[in-house]
Amino acid sequence: MATKTLSAIRNIVRQFLRDEFISGSAFKWEDDELDLYIAHTLGEISECRPYEVKETLTTTDGSRELDISSIEDLVDKIDERKDKLEYKTGSYPRNYRNLIEIDADTIEIDTTLTPGDAEDVYLYCRKLHQLTESSSTLSPQIETVLVLGTVAYAAIGKARSHVNKVNIGGSRAASDMQGWGTAKMALYLSALRRLARSTTYKEYPKS
Repeated sequence: MATKTLSAIRNIVRQFLRDEFISGSAFKWEDDELDLYIAHTLGEISECRPYEVKETLTTTDGSRELDISSIEDLVDKIDERKDKLEYKTGSYPRNYRNLIEIDADTIEIDTTLTPGDAEDVYLYCRKLHQLTESSSTLSPQIETVLVLGTVAYAAIGKARSHVNKVNIGGSRAASDMQGWGTAKMALYLSALRRLARSTTYKEYPKS
């Protein structure tokens, strides 16, 4: 199933918010405003169910250290308990290795082997999900959670901005939207917890 673009997700959010285009009327939420809520929600989702990728690193002759400074959009940082390496590559079964964090830009292969020059090492790591007009890393399941969270944040944000203001929807318009948004938030947080994957540290061979 094809994933949806940013504008498609935004349009679905508007449908839930009943903020669809009507000739002669302005949207209640600007695109930029909804995009901020989408980005915020996507960040929370990435913490619970990150985009898992394989990055190719290159060894330096005689060194087990690897430069990771060029890797962008990591969820947080390389985690010795959640991420792993493959070295040497191309074998079956794969030669998975644990890693040691040296600093923010450097990790070390936890192996007794001595790497040669320009050997490939695969790093399996966790990145932030991406959603643009041309690409997406989201599965249909994650798209559903993203819409739910964005709707909740947008509704609560709008309700708070309407407090103590004259509203054509009546005196309870802000509180009703706040309550509706809060209910959606509870559903979103429950869905977010279901997305989370538990990780168990595994000790891989050093030799």
